Amino acid sequence: MIILIFLFETLINNWYLVILFFTVALLYASVGFGGGSSYLAILALSSIAFTEMRAIALFCNMVVVTGNVFLFYKEKIDISFFLKSIFSSSNCEIFSTSLSFNKLILKSSLLR
Repeated sequence: MIILIFLFETLINNWYLVILFFTVALLYASVGFGGGSSYLAILALSSIAFTEMRAIALFCNMVVVTGNVFLFYKEKIDISFFLKSIFSSSNCEIFSTSLSFNKLILKSSLLR
């Protein structure tokens, strides 16, 4: 019960983040994308810890993309094209997660 109260208070105190996340998810999902980079931009403008930003953005991106996958499946989209897209995007994702950024350089570039 205490956890639910804490979660509710956090959502109320950060209502603008909830609205921004919902708007980004809605806009990106309407064209079939996840919106991961936009989630990172929103989190960079908030007081979220730098180490938690990637995990939160990845989770939100996965939720939106999972919804799109179900819609594609329901509409009988060509599955071979879908599988090729998954293969190429997962290779790009693995490459991008191997990149390392200095926290100080990232924060200073965002503040300019």
